[in-house]
Amino acid sequence: EIHGKEYITMSKMVKIIDKSLWQRGIKISVSERKKYGIWCEGKCFWFDKEGVVFDLAPEPDGNLVFKIKSDSGQMTVGKTILPKDLLANLQEILATLKENFTFEDFKLEYDNLDLKVKVKDGLILLFSLKFDPENNLEALKKLKNKSLFKNITAIDLRVPNRVFYR
Repeated sequence: EIHGKEYITMSKMVKIIDKSLWQRGIKISVSERKKYGIWCEGKCFWFDKEGVVFDLAPEPDGNLVFKIKSDSGQMTVGKTILPKDLLANLQEILATLKENFTFEDFKLEYDNLDLKVKVKDGLILLFSLKFDPENNLEALKKLKNKSLFKNITAIDLRVPNRVFYR
């Protein structure tokens, strides 16, 4: 329950129940979940911005949809892909990548929470979801504008406030 509103989630829908005891009323709002990305571990599932898995998904090609391959185990409808703090870090990384790069592939190693991203031109980016990536993402944006950027094959951003590249 949040601010007097009760949230009920179903596989493809979200219900918000707002109870008003003084006015003797109940307001129920139902909305369909919005697709944010695809989580694949054998089977692929749609997940929303809150990280809730809600439906089976096709295995897409291209970069219009975030498709994250993972080895986390058996994902099922109704589960969340990551805890909220880790999901926030993932979303920050995805938003920055969407603005600055054309990505091809995402692979999350669930045991150590390392995210490997393959960018269209072959560049490999390595992130850790264990810490806030804000400073490292700013460094990545600055590095992208340098002339030496086109000669870099991999950038490791898994250490807070440090950027390693080769």
